[in-house]
Amino acid sequence: MDNALVSDRQVAETKTWLRWWRVMFPLALLVVFGSWAVTSPVGSSPDDDYHLSSIWCAGGERSGVCEVVEDEPQALAVPESVGVAHECFAFQPAVTAACTERLTETLVPAERVNNRQGLYPSSFYRVMNVFVGDDPQRSVLMMRLFNAIVFVALLSLAVIVLTPAIRSAVTVVTAVVLVPLGLFIIPSTNPSSWTVTGVIFLWVFGLSLAQRTSWRSRRTWLLAVATCLSAFLAIGSRVDASAFVALAVIVVFVLTGWAKARASWLSFVVLLVLATIGLVQFATFGTPGGDVSGRMGGAEPGLGLFLTNVVYLPVYGIGAVGGMPLGWNDTVLPPLVPVFGLLAVGALTARGLHDVPRSKGVALLVSLGAVVAVPLVFLQREGLGVGEVVQARYLLPLIVLLVLTLSLRVPFRQATDGGLPLPGVLAWVIAVGIAAAASVSLWVHAHRYAAGNERGLFDIDLVLEWTGLLSIPLPVTVGVGVVASVIFVSAALIGVRSDAVITERTDSRTTAFRLVR
Repeated sequence: MDNALVSDRQVAETKTWLRWWRVMFPLALLVVFGSWAVTSPVGSSPDDDYHLSSIWCAGGERSGVCEVVEDEPQALAVPESVGVAHECFAFQPAVTAACTERLTETLVPAERVNNRQGLYPSSFYRVMNVFVGDDPQRSVLMMRLFNAIVFVALLSLAVIVLTPAIRSAVTVVTAVVLVPLGLFIIPSTNPSSWTVTGVIFLWVFGLSLAQRTSWRSRRTWLLAVATCLSAFLAIGSRVDASAFVALAVIVVFVLTGWAKARASWLSFVVLLVLATIGLVQFATFGTPGGDVSGRMGGAEPGLGLFLTNVVYLPVYGIGAVGGMPLGWNDTVLPPLVPVFGLLAVGALTARGLHDVPRSKGVALLVSLGAVVAVPLVFLQREGLGVGEVVQARYLLPLIVLLVLTLSLRVPFRQATDGGLPLPGVLAWVIAVGIAAAASVSLWVHAHRYAAGNERGLFDIDLVLEWTGLLSIPLPVTVGVGVVASVIFVSAALIGVRSDAVITERTDSRTTAFRLVR
């Protein structure tokens, strides 16, 4: 009788935690995204000269915003504070973002603009152009917050409507693999923001949609809309993301299986159409690389280059968790960040390999093959070495796709199918490590633009030359971001452990809930 009373109390406590973590997890993440957005000056994300100029000109010619340059047909004129904002601090880590305050709204020629070069799909730029106003700083901040809200809105929907197994996978991957690169890229004006968001939630909602056999349910239509939106985010961002959409659909198909695919044929028609649209766009744009004049790199693309790139390939995995500099590759993070990130990803890998049925094993091989083959083929073709041209942010969507698949427990179709177990000690070790990595990364990022890297990170007499995009003291912004980082990671791992309880429940409910303690 006593055991029954204890079990009932544990059930009630767990349900309370379940309600709270679904609220705190996305809300805290939104605050974290906001902290990164505010502490990043205009022009601080990679290739922002191209992307910001393309955003300002996405709506066509407009006085004071984007104008034609006489005698320069390949250029368009954009405000100085947009087109060349990066030039005063990029590749100069000792120079703070205070230099951007001297820039004016005078129009200057910009040759690197998508209207002329057509290197990217136009959807991302057109949507961001809606936020272009008289104040570039305010405009850029609104764009960043919009991209953050899109991610958080999809995440909020996921934790509400998905089955525990799929929800557990996306929760733990968001909390671990997106730190710190994803936290920097998603709330930015770089199209990679939509690529990461789109690929993650295409896998998430597409896998859920693939299990639906009845289209008379509002849940099915909701999943279909979320799946299509996710796919179009990716397709509208980068050329390579269009191919990633097709890859995500293949992984979903493998995980679902042929028998279930036939039963849910209409869902797979939707997924097949999205994959086809992605492949058509990828083929239309063509693969990026050198032009007719030759390869992008100077290395001889032989066996030696191939083997060298193979042994250096893990650089991209390390880079995703903080091993590569942020910004214009000039914000170097302390070794603590990638070390904690690698240990956490390693723990998730070991956890995921404990549950590898055939369908998941094949899906893992497909995902891993893409993570390895995509950079190797490109580098070999262009005569490049690892670290040249190809950056970790290009491969982050593929890395996330791999870890999502790895973190999925099979079966995953029903509400009674829980996520992979995460022992209490391991969960809190990961939480402490990732929260520390996220907090340190935010401060290093903010410090680089506010004080420069010639000043110590924790100097007592530190002078902050730049206070961010809002008139809020930088220590307050960073402090709020650090607290939110701790809450975001902790809530995520509490949720993962709550979802695992469903799977671990045996004949004794007390035994099952002992895993939560």
